[in-house]
Amino acid sequence: MSESDETGAPATSCRREQDLGSVGARPPEAAAVLPPGAAAMFAKPAPLYTGHNVRPAHALRYDWTGWPTAGTTLPVTIGDIARAIAPAWESDGLRLLELRAKSDAVQILFSVTPQVSPVFFCLIQASQFESGYHANPLIASSVARLREAFADGESDFPVEEAMEFIEGVVYEALRRVSQPVGLDLISETIRHVGHVDIFTLNHDLLVERHLAKNKIPYFDGFGVKEKGVYPFTGAWAAESMPVCRLFKLHGSIDWRVEKRGDAYRHVKIDGDPSDAANRSQGIGGLLSPNILIGTAEKELQYGTYVHGDVFRAAHDALRDHRVLICSGYGWGDNGINSRIREWLDARPENRLVILHNESESRDKLRNKRCWCFEWPGYVKNRKIIHIQRWLGRCTFQCIEGFL
Repeated sequence: MSESDETGAPATSCRREQDLGSVGARPPEAAAVLPPGAAAMFAKPAPLYTGHNVRPAHALRYDWTGWPTAGTTLPVTIGDIARAIAPAWESDGLRLLELRAKSDAVQILFSVTPQVSPVFFCLIQASQFESGYHANPLIASSVARLREAFADGESDFPVEEAMEFIEGVVYEALRRVSQPVGLDLISETIRHVGHVDIFTLNHDLLVERHLAKNKIPYFDGFGVKEKGVYPFTGAWAAESMPVCRLFKLHGSIDWRVEKRGDAYRHVKIDGDPSDAANRSQGIGGLLSPNILIGTAEKELQYGTYVHGDVFRAAHDALRDHRVLICSGYGWGDNGINSRIREWLDARPENRLVILHNESESRDKLRNKRCWCFEWPGYVKNRKIIHIQRWLGRCTFQCIEGFL
């Protein structure tokens, strides 16, 4: 599941508080002649918006994609079934906007109100609320009910286990996607340019497999293999160019946190952590995949632990470049958007090349809130170049003139 927040509105705005000191000095006895109720005029105001009375001036979009079990296909009636239960979704606050159903996949796009949150986001919020890392008063009552439900002592508060389950589901789905397709532009560009930095938000291993297939060495922040795993070192060596550096900003399905005694460290593994080869090498206890899922909750982790190190290294690497080529990104991540905008505005010669081919894509790109007002100026000054082709349909000649 993925989701994107299309616009924003304050949730805790308050009416301005009157400053009594700004209207001149008053004698002490003046307070005694105020009309009844006047003191209430200067009391601390109540919030204009709360979680109960908010009427949003914005919309949220959640999309969901499902696949059939390997070796099977979805029934031809899957689209009709989804449309038939749309009224039930509507009663839960999810309005069906788009539906694409085929034998091998079904994609659904919903419009929802801010009261509807994806499960993983709620779990992260509950976990951080309990740990004191990030307090969200809007979920306090929900956390209290969860705590009460598990107060019998027979089971633990299930948030962390539920999060690990969802991460495991993502891992199982992505590890089956093994054959890279449509990534030839990457290896072709490396052969022509000599040094390329790749910044990806994907959790899968398709880029790594494409680089390995084309015998292209790369650095990804992890060191040499020791005791069955690759420990994270934070080194993206560039001295031995030509070389490729890979920055996986949202983590990867082969990243884990290894626990040895009371110590933890971030590592990368080969294959499935439960397979015989890994077990025979004595790998320590491996926690769930170290990946970032969701929307706003990802940004809370952009500056912490291994993800913070990756983001800092990516920020430094991007400063050395004058051209950034983007493809397959929906521009719904505020943390990523702000960093790209910062880089784009840092120097007049910095240029963003977008590979995107979709019906009405020019209007869709132009109206993205991250640059809707600056878009005309960016295009006029050739700081944004829009090529209406997907990455898989581009050759080096398509982008050569913009490098």
